[in-house]
Amino acid sequence: MNLSITLKKIRALSDIKKAILLSFLLGASSIVCFKTPYMPVHWIIQNQICLMIGYVFGARVGLMSASLFLIEGALGAPFFSMGRSGLGMILGPSGGYLLAYPLAAALCGYLKKVMPKNAASTFVNLFVSNLAIYTLGVLQLAFFIGVKKAMWLGLIPFIALDAIKTVFATFILCARKV
Repeated sequence: MNLSITLKKIRALSDIKKAILLSFLLGASSIVCFKTPYMPVHWIIQNQICLMIGYVFGARVGLMSASLFLIEGALGAPFFSMGRSGLGMILGPSGGYLLAYPLAAALCGYLKKVMPKNAASTFVNLFVSNLAIYTLGVLQLAFFIGVKKAMWLGLIPFIALDAIKTVFATFILCARKV
């Protein structure tokens, strides 16, 4: 099916129906996950999917879908990295990254509304929204392993990879003019 037709059909749904559908998409994106040796955090595409949902469908739907995703994962849906689930994941060392998803998706949707519509602004939007995920993620990780270790294990190794993912997400969003 053509991507633009699919987006039109999803946009025609009520916000709650969109949020439910997109929460499952966000959960399904946990399949693309790579365990990083000796680190408490994994390399995933879920961050960018979360931000892209906020960008394409707006702050409200982004907030709702990411919140539903957290609830579904906490209740046992295998939506977190490596197919894990449960409240322990949210309260554990990498839970801050997950808890940041609703905020980051809403921020991304809001920034799209107020920023110019071009590739540079889209990249900045995704970058800033990703910083929200990093900030809450590193803060919660620091609670378990200390600030310095949290920076070295939960931020520094991921910056280059996330920059590449952000470039790809920018390209996809700008190429489709969504």
